[in-house]
Amino acid sequence: MKLAAVFKDYMVLQRDKEIRIFGTCNNGDHIVVSLNGVLRNAQTDGTEFIATFPPMEKKIDVELYVTNGLETITRKNIAIGEVWLAGGQSNMELTLAQSKDGEKYIEQAKSTRIRYYNVPRMEYENDELLKAEANSEWTLGTSDAVKDWSAVAYHFAKRLEEELDVVVGIIGCNLGGTSASCWVDKKTLEQNEITARYVSDYDKKVGDRTPEQQIKDYEEYKVYQAGWNERLGKFYAENPNGSWEDALKCCGENRWPGPMGLSNPFRLSGLYDIMLSRVAPIALRGFIFYQGEEDTAVCERYDALFNTLISAWRRYFDDAELPFICVSLPMMGYSNAPDDKTWPIVREAQQNAAIKNKNVYTAIALDCGELDNIHPTDKLPVGNRLALLALNKVYNIDCVADAPTFDSFIYDGGKAIISFKNANGLTLKFGDKPLGFEISTDGKSFSAADAHIAGDKIEISSNKPVVAVRYQWVNYGEVNLFSENGLPVASFRSAKK
Repeated sequence: MKLAAVFKDYMVLQRDKEIRIFGTCNNGDHIVVSLNGVLRNAQTDGTEFIATFPPMEKKIDVELYVTNGLETITRKNIAIGEVWLAGGQSNMELTLAQSKDGEKYIEQAKSTRIRYYNVPRMEYENDELLKAEANSEWTLGTSDAVKDWSAVAYHFAKRLEEELDVVVGIIGCNLGGTSASCWVDKKTLEQNEITARYVSDYDKKVGDRTPEQQIKDYEEYKVYQAGWNERLGKFYAENPNGSWEDALKCCGENRWPGPMGLSNPFRLSGLYDIMLSRVAPIALRGFIFYQGEEDTAVCERYDALFNTLISAWRRYFDDAELPFICVSLPMMGYSNAPDDKTWPIVREAQQNAAIKNKNVYTAIALDCGELDNIHPTDKLPVGNRLALLALNKVYNIDCVADAPTFDSFIYDGGKAIISFKNANGLTLKFGDKPLGFEISTDGKSFSAADAHIAGDKIEISSNKPVVAVRYQWVNYGEVNLFSENGLPVASFRSAKK
């Protein structure tokens, strides 16, 4: 008998919702679970057990006991509060220690009631994973481990803790460089014509190699890549302004993410198997999600992939309407590379998910990017915007949370007049006119537009009828248009041309 690794001392369980305690067991085990003085007989299928408890109010110093009559597992110092899962890739993974003003926030965390659980990151299920899970723990702000908390998730949780007066628990389930297809089970991906392409692409990369050969290939790759990373570090130490092309000439081929196979953590469905599924179906208030950078490479598929992920994650955690709040990608580009306009397509898919799905919300972070840096370090505004949406949409607290988004436009009297939802008064943070607007008079080509604020609308003069407009349809550009509440106007296109 063993509890799932997430159930440890100092854990946070979700208040005001059914609580699920689960783990593995032996055939024939009769398991009884006691939580906060309430007893439940667990349901078992011979290998796994689960016990469900009625909703409980917020509380601290709760105890959990699980017994099969021969042994008893005890967990103490449990809090019943608010639990959110922080998913995604490297910008969600980026730690407090790595973030802007990190030392200040690490010190600040000592006085919070936030608790954090980082799901162990391993390549595949083996003895090392089991050891990592056994050693995993819920950590407090007073722990040295706070430096490894997600900066975005910390700022999100701190805002919630302050507003709700409750212990907030974050389950960190994220890994840099990962496609959304890493976080969804293979069977689900196969059920959609578009997402099934990820499966066929993966199968082609694996080919007919045996499991043993897949593991061997990846171990050889790790040795090579470790040497390559060392050479790259030396190159940039000696050539801080060196180009990527020169780095490759000096260091050799960059083989990341390595040969696909069952030991590659970036494999199809791999992080669903090794990370996400191992904390499901714990009761949550919702998800926060920061991902999409990796999927700009096949941006045209992201709409289908992202919507598939949302519905799948809700199913894994047994709640078809579980709140899902994602970060729409900020500006990002490289000064020495052409703008291929793939990032705005991913942003569009992220924003559309909030239109297509109930209880899905998008935090607009267009202004939070940096040129030549895919990992902007100031995570405070991102965490705060996620928190505003949670407070307003999930906890029904009266606050302005929605950024201005495109509603419609008309061409009238020599002007294209663009209307927005949630405009709340448009304003400029710098400059004398809004940047990033383009118009098309033929539905094919776009040209830069001279835009002006007119109350809650944007007006663009044109001596020809305008048939399409778009805003900040670039990977990277300067952002100066905001609502008076400080939230940036979301990028958009009125027609897919």
